[in-house]
Amino acid sequence: MRATNVAQMLNALEKEHPALCDAIDAGVSVSIDGKIYAYGLTEAVDETKEIYLLQRIKGG
Repeated sequence: MRATNVAQMLNALEKEHPALCDAIDAGVSVSIDGKIYAYGLTEAVDETKEIYLLQRIKGG
């Protein structure tokens, strides 16, 4: 999978792993090298980055 930003990465993940679609569509934050981005779709990514997806917790 080749992606240069978070949006491309999430789109590629959904294509390669359709079971992730519901979780990604519900909302995820992305941790890149230890910094969490809630709305960082344009943040740069590459194979040298440590990336984690974090499901957003919603509630009242």
